[in-house]
Amino acid sequence: MIKINKKVLQLIVSALPFLLLFVVLELISGILIHNRYSETEDKSQIYTTYSNKLNHLRDPNFNERLPKEYTNSYSLIYSRIPVLKKGRTPEVLIQGDSWAESFVANTLSRDMFQKTANKLGKNYVIAGTSSYSPSLMSAQLKILNNDFGIFPKIIVAFIDQTDIGDELCRYKDYRYMENGEILVKSFGSERTSDAYYLEPYIQRMNILSSHNLNLVKIVKIATTKINKTQQPAVCGWTEIEKYLLNGLTNDESKYFMNTISEYIDNVFEINSVDKLIFITFPHKKHLTGEFEYNVSELINLVINQSSNRKKIKFISSGDMLSEIWKSGIPIDKIFIPNDPASHLTEKAHAEILTNYLINNIDLK
Repeated sequence: MIKINKKVLQLIVSALPFLLLFVVLELISGILIHNRYSETEDKSQIYTTYSNKLNHLRDPNFNERLPKEYTNSYSLIYSRIPVLKKGRTPEVLIQGDSWAESFVANTLSRDMFQKTANKLGKNYVIAGTSSYSPSLMSAQLKILNNDFGIFPKIIVAFIDQTDIGDELCRYKDYRYMENGEILVKSFGSERTSDAYYLEPYIQRMNILSSHNLNLVKIVKIATTKINKTQQPAVCGWTEIEKYLLNGLTNDESKYFMNTISEYIDNVFEINSVDKLIFITFPHKKHLTGEFEYNVSELINLVINQSSNRKKIKFISSGDMLSEIWKSGIPIDKIFIPNDPASHLTEKAHAEILTNYLINNIDLK
């Protein structure tokens, strides 16, 4: 019979409460992490693969704002409106910034698309992502085509007024070419105060999806120092809107027009595409006369010079302005109050923009 030293036994007995405490804390930590672990792992993989090609993806919490039938690991890049009819159906791809993202994020607009999809069997793919402008739309289009097998028949491209500032201030120095394709790398440490600086979030996701003990993960998240200096944003709202207030130089106009021209070329490299539809919308300051410049002018010039112009339809800010008046919705109910980017209220987005898209430009 093995005899255990009395001091060793006392040590084991003394250590038992701490061991039990450790086990309980590890279990609790596991429970706290478990509900988000698999999703975090998927997000981490998507961000790691694409954030340095698309600059940024949708908000990490985007899925949490949607019903489950609209969410999956790739909905950080695009969303599908579920189709009830079986078999492959014609696809309509919608690209753009947060205005296009709202076609799925906005409950009223999403329901309108869902009803149309159920009735007609159209496969709506909504890839709108906050602050995506033509360069990022070109990069995203190639990825949707090559990596996700999306071959649309119709593409709707929403070009916001702020896309001018996004291209000239945010993304111009972050574009690069790889295998003949336009990509946009993510912001580095020199842009920590700018929107879409993702390093802190990616760092946390990598910790959560590691193989460490759950307690270690929580301690690391709590103690990891994020290297983020307090510096003014390089491309704040003042920089973004100045082009709409003051206009563009010839070089700036040519550069922005080239990003649109590149996008058109990329669209019609996809054999399945029959039609490209550009759409823009005026901002509130266009209605008050504070904005003198309108992105519609540049889009119109590019389309007229394009060899594919017969396959392109353009819904200008002027066209949408007439829809504003016809809607009967008061101006103060159309735009979100105190929003410098003039995003539409949920009601206005659905009743003016979504309604027009579904009923007037052959999306049926």
